[in-house]
Amino acid sequence: MNKVIKAIGIVGNLSEVIIATTMVADLFNKIRGSRKATSTTIVVEDPTPQPEQPMAA
Repeated sequence: MNKVIKAIGIVGNLSEVIIATTMVADLFNKIRGSRKATSTTIVVEDPTPQPEQPMAA
């Protein structure tokens, strides 16, 4: 049981390191003015959606 807990801890630490590395790389890209940031951009949809079919006159 102790080995399982250690393995889970190692996997958790590795994922934290990967996330932190990604955040630091994104920060460097933003500082340098690079347009290729590692973070995803959120697309905001039009607040007034258009109907799929035109309305009858």
